[in-house]
Amino acid sequence: MKCPVCPFENIPPDAEMCSNCGTDLTPIRRISEISVRSYNQALEFVKSGETDTAMIKARNAVDLNERFVEARILLGKILWKKNQYKEALLQWETVAKIDHNNQPIKDLINIAKQQIKKIRKKQILFKTMRISGLVIIIMLLFFSYNIINKRLGDVKKDLLSNISKANSFKAQLLTYRQNYQYSDTEVAKLQEKVSKYEDQVKRVNKNREGISNLLMRLGNIEGVFLHQKENIGILCFSDGLFPSGKDILDSDAKNLFKKIIDTFKSQKLSPKIIIEGHTDDIPIKIKASRWSENWGLGLSRSKSVLLYLKQNLGIVDTKIMICSAGEYNPPFANDSEENRVRNRTVVLYFTYDD
Repeated sequence: MKCPVCPFENIPPDAEMCSNCGTDLTPIRRISEISVRSYNQALEFVKSGETDTAMIKARNAVDLNERFVEARILLGKILWKKNQYKEALLQWETVAKIDHNNQPIKDLINIAKQQIKKIRKKQILFKTMRISGLVIIIMLLFFSYNIINKRLGDVKKDLLSNISKANSFKAQLLTYRQNYQYSDTEVAKLQEKVSKYEDQVKRVNKNREGISNLLMRLGNIEGVFLHQKENIGILCFSDGLFPSGKDILDSDAKNLFKKIIDTFKSQKLSPKIIIEGHTDDIPIKIKASRWSENWGLGLSRSKSVLLYLKQNLGIVDTKIMICSAGEYNPPFANDSEENRVRNRTVVLYFTYDD
């Protein structure tokens, strides 16, 4: 104990007055006793696993007696367990200033500094990996978006072009017949061209009608909702298809896909399909998973559906592709646990060839 009046130190804890200046030390001794009591309570709470309460008691002990070495060491250990590394190191460095000859605490400080350096390196590496993953996800989303938009634009452009050409050839044929300027052979060639473009228009209309009929049939299946954009059908699911952090279809999801497959087969047309995998917004725990990002989990989910469709629908590789949106652009807003479950799913985009 240290006298608050004169610089005299190493006063026995049970002394009632300073032997140097005669100052009454009873109040300081009582404060010291309260500090020791708080320290002992902190030890008990640490043993029982109540680290938050133990940290409060240890802080009380240090606040009451700033030179209480044992209390500062204990507080530092509790803070280290709670990942508050800088504050823990500060407590131990304060102990080293109070007790210059305490070699164990100096060793502990050196070990702590080495551990903090390793933790910082891991944090930097993890941030770098996350940034790289986000760049890849953005590139893939941009790629997928362009594919779908290009397909929609091509279908619309082809339809308008074929209608225009058919009308143009019809007008030419009528003019040729009225003026008798062409032979029967030339008229037959023009008729053949008109028939060709009319057939193309019919095929486009047939494909659009096939999409509409398929949507109407799929609409009778419980658990799906869908809509049509130009010549593309978009199918979503009301409930999640996968358990959290998994890429394996559960039995309910397989039964649902069986109904969808039966509906495809009843149309007697071979659809082109894009399978887009989705996840919730909960980050992947790298140590406990084989995926480093949600994008990888979403891609694995779309691959599981691809394999299931190939086995049961018999669709060829040239008519099916997969992509992943990860936790981005989800079918439902990730604002509740229910919607997070629903976002563990895939979205199907499909069209037909004749």
